[in-house]
Amino acid sequence: MKDLLSHHRFFFLLAGSYLMLGFFLVSITSMGTIEFFFYKNHTPILTFYFKLLNWLGDGMILLFVLPLIGLLFSVRAMLITGGAVLISFLVVSLLKNFVFPEADRPLRYFGDAVIPYLIDGMERNMHNSFPSGHSAQAMALMASFSFVIRTKGWQLVLLLLAVSTALARVYLMQHFYVDTLAGGTIALVISLAGIYLYKDKSPWDASLWQIVKTKGRI
Repeated sequence: MKDLLSHHRFFFLLAGSYLMLGFFLVSITSMGTIEFFFYKNHTPILTFYFKLLNWLGDGMILLFVLPLIGLLFSVRAMLITGGAVLISFLVVSLLKNFVFPEADRPLRYFGDAVIPYLIDGMERNMHNSFPSGHSAQAMALMASFSFVIRTKGWQLVLLLLAVSTALARVYLMQHFYVDTLAGGTIALVISLAGIYLYKDKSPWDASLWQIVKTKGRI
């Protein structure tokens, strides 16, 4: 386990630090403080950026990303990433629909009088706020991808993408900040478990391209 973490320590330490800091901020602020900080500071550039990053939490992007990981990196990385995203989705869906089904979204919690508008293209979601599925998927995707991207610079980029996707859900008034922290925490734990389970070297370390090129003789 120690050798395994040595390759991913930077990403997971940064991600864990961000999540702990986030939970601390939530504990010392009232409901809506963080959310309305973003809501009251909308700008065209930030809106473009966060709407773009919001797609990282959309399940459809996996149809492009997972095959790409398999082709360019390895089948194992593709399986780890796909498995982490899928299990995170199932856990978050279970919590959303059966444990916290009445957790209101910001629009429902505060009402139209307090939130007079939503950014164009955003759905008027009302319920199933906790935890955030988009945040979980983005964190699972980036944390698992750190399995093959081991340089600190690129791992920092991966984390920034995951965090930006989570903050996008707050900026777009689709979730409370705590929802995104919960989703990110769930995904981070599941991703680490997936990396640990697939830690041993195997023929799955080959990429799909290598497998096709050698006709499966890896």
